[in-house]
Amino acid sequence: MKTSEAVKGHLVRYGTAADQHYLIDDFLDTYDQVVFNASIVAHMPAALAMFITQRAKNKPYFIDPQTHAFQHNIEYLQSNSDDNEGKIKRTFLKLSEQYGDPIRKKIQNINSILPSDFNDHSLTKDFCQRVLEHQINVISNEAKQSDVAPYYEFLKREGISINTFEPSLIVAPYFFMGSGAFKEWIETNKSCALVSRTIASSLKKPLGVQIAVSQDVLFVDTFVTEIGRYCDIKPDFILLWIDNFDEQTASVEHLKKYIELLNIFKIKNIPVVNLYGGFFSILLKRIGLLASVTHSIEYGEQRSIIPVGGGIPVAKFYLPSLHYRMHFRDALRAVRGLGGLKNVQDFYNNVCNCSQCKTVIVHDPDISFYQYGQTKDINNKKYPTPETKKNCVRHYMFVKEKEYNSHETLEEVLIRLTDTKKQIEKNAEGLGLENTIHCKNWVDAINSIKNRG
Repeated sequence: MKTSEAVKGHLVRYGTAADQHYLIDDFLDTYDQVVFNASIVAHMPAALAMFITQRAKNKPYFIDPQTHAFQHNIEYLQSNSDDNEGKIKRTFLKLSEQYGDPIRKKIQNINSILPSDFNDHSLTKDFCQRVLEHQINVISNEAKQSDVAPYYEFLKREGISINTFEPSLIVAPYFFMGSGAFKEWIETNKSCALVSRTIASSLKKPLGVQIAVSQDVLFVDTFVTEIGRYCDIKPDFILLWIDNFDEQTASVEHLKKYIELLNIFKIKNIPVVNLYGGFFSILLKRIGLLASVTHSIEYGEQRSIIPVGGGIPVAKFYLPSLHYRMHFRDALRAVRGLGGLKNVQDFYNNVCNCSQCKTVIVHDPDISFYQYGQTKDINNKKYPTPETKKNCVRHYMFVKEKEYNSHETLEEVLIRLTDTKKQIEKNAEGLGLENTIHCKNWVDAINSIKNRG
């Protein structure tokens, strides 16, 4: 595989064991690559090896090492269970052992990692080596020990090319950069990236350098200059994670700063992968500012650096024309405003004709559409039924494939977004502006690129 092809196209992040149902069979050809968090790999390496080698048919993958997890308040890594309260969670304890010092020592003492812990160049080099080699070996070694290993050895002896089960690229250790400690952490990040560049070259593996930043850092005066220095390291890919960056609620100013950041790397011809992105990022991919866009199952188009409580799950429907996952009650208003509840054919023409919608919407859509929003009461709270979740996720995955592979021109997309916003605002009674304003913001941000020339 060419280095430039190590990461490309439509990426999906594997979050939980249940996610695999939407990554195999009907969905195997709807995406190009899988992204695993190191924590889930540490938790279930054998199961993920089986998923990659057998169920996902050797789909390319890479691993996010999640080294940033060890820099935050230590309580985020501590268990809250009665039996293990205060102890480091087993998954992160295992990762700290695999990554070694300086993380291992700090975790043993129930402390968070600091930039000063990487002042020793020799220690930093050994740390980076372990993090990178771990990514190469953790799933590959499990696959080689699995029940199908003899079969792959037979193919190898017969001269038949097979996947080595190794990741398509390896990711340098990285740490989150908020505006408060930006200067301190960027030096540590660049040091780890520079060392990893040399190691990756010796390992003959493409290198991804991950940049994890807060939204407010985008507005720091020195940000563009400092981030631009990553280009001197010459990574094969930049992996971008902007903390909780929701493209639907982002202001035009935030969207423009996002574009400005991507343009830094475009000028230097360094491809960028957005690790959490939605349709706006897909548009930026079309015009060459992104190489790839990643989302997780159902709704993971943005994510906070520090995990927060998930709250009560709610039924949401991804409305294709708005490219937005909406609360069901809002989606119902929007679908009605689009004229999609009149009859089945109008639903297919005006709302969605994906495989799942053609399975669900077979009679009166005013009735059958509720299969995307049915709930059940548990302790006086409403939760989506398993069938509702299945319908919503399957619909979402089919629609995302269409978004990535659409042949619509950019001009056609911008016109459609503008027209859809006007139609829904005019006809969907009770639907607030917050559900449609992103259409205008996206159009304005894209036009700012065109006007800049």
